[in-house]
Amino acid sequence: MSWCYEGLTNRSAGPMTDVKLRWLTLNQSVPEITPGVRRVLTNTAWLSGGQVMRLAIGLVVGVLVARHLGPEQFGKYSFALALVAIASSISLLAADSVVTREIVVNSRVTNVVLGSQFVLRALGSVLAVSIVLTMAWFQSTDSEAVLVAVAAVSLLFSPFEAIATWFQAEQRPRASVLSKTVVFFAASFARLVFVFYGASVVAFATLFSVEAALSALALVFAYHTYGERLWNWKVSRSCIAKLFYDSWPLLFAGVSSMLYMRLDIVMLNEMRGAHETGIYSAATRISEAWNFVPMALMGALQPVLLRAKRDHHALFMKRMEILYVCTAWASLVVAIIISLVSTSLVNILFGQEYQQADSVLALHTWSAVAIYLGVVSSQYLLAENLLKISMFRTMLGLAVNIALNLALIPEYGAQGAAAATVISCFVATFSLILFKSTRSQATSMMQAFSPLRAMKLFRSPRSLWMQ
Repeated sequence: MSWCYEGLTNRSAGPMTDVKLRWLTLNQSVPEITPGVRRVLTNTAWLSGGQVMRLAIGLVVGVLVARHLGPEQFGKYSFALALVAIASSISLLAADSVVTREIVVNSRVTNVVLGSQFVLRALGSVLAVSIVLTMAWFQSTDSEAVLVAVAAVSLLFSPFEAIATWFQAEQRPRASVLSKTVVFFAASFARLVFVFYGASVVAFATLFSVEAALSALALVFAYHTYGERLWNWKVSRSCIAKLFYDSWPLLFAGVSSMLYMRLDIVMLNEMRGAHETGIYSAATRISEAWNFVPMALMGALQPVLLRAKRDHHALFMKRMEILYVCTAWASLVVAIIISLVSTSLVNILFGQEYQQADSVLALHTWSAVAIYLGVVSSQYLLAENLLKISMFRTMLGLAVNIALNLALIPEYGAQGAAAATVISCFVATFSLILFKSTRSQATSMMQAFSPLRAMKLFRSPRSLWMQ
């Protein structure tokens, strides 16, 4: 398929004729889409649609919560959620991508894999809660300690995310998306009620944990509607050992990744106080909202990419190249637009109290470029079983982030934290150039920014619909 039949376009007919011919050709070529790719597009639409609704509603509600609490209280609330987010990465003793791979490769062991993942996540949750409660105990203020302890209860329900992994592996995201969306709507409405009645910051932290509990119940209900039962899950010591062995590089990578995505909030709170943390959190709430795009896309494409790697390596490499180009230019568009309208955006959404967040937003949004490409390249590392490299690059990013935070936050505050995040994300993503086995991927990511390569992809997208 091509956008225009060769030899058919009459250049003298004008641009409108050319556009019509391209549109006609695209419509005539749509039936060439195979069922497998059509399923991917449908799954991506469901995942992205659910995320878009969560993005829109979450952004509006989050803005109202931030305006209600003010920079000081919102900074304390963001600090508590940052600690819980870091601890949640510790609970992922069985990585979702590894579990998905095991189910895709051998569906006969699905119940054993899910049961073993549930046990590993339960153990990880207990460990994570213990760490968070210990950190809360040593917090300098009682109010922050209470917030952290209340929000940490949400970690106890993370083992039920094993059900979401099954939906992803089976390419059935609809039930998972709908169940989580319903819970999210209910929690968002409750937050609006809290804002209306002037609830305290502790009430919002409590609602955070309640939402996690309801999401777990919704996933269980959705899983049972497909005729599956939790009590059919089985636990195997050998499976637990295999999942943990294959996941530990991703575990370290996930912890490192979450640290350098959230440690800036923790360090900023400790070094510059809750008010500065609130300003920074308001900016990142906008810039990080768009990071769902590559994650939703990769969630839907992961089984297809793994099958392509198994059956047709050349097709797998071609699809990776296409994904690099698409995500590179999508992230550039997002970063440029947000940078240009950052001042107006902050004033409209958060008000004068958060005016200092505009410069932070304009800078922090450029981390999306590295994050988008990092999410895509992680699929290559998973498919090629180069998980130790994945661990290395995120730990390298973490080390750079900590060093830059220590150097920049004392003098530049929130802007320094934003700069540290952007630089460390780029260092982590493009560190693949250091290894011979991944140097070609680093080169592909750099070449993805070439306008000529993007135009070539736009004019001849046949490979998007192959097999």
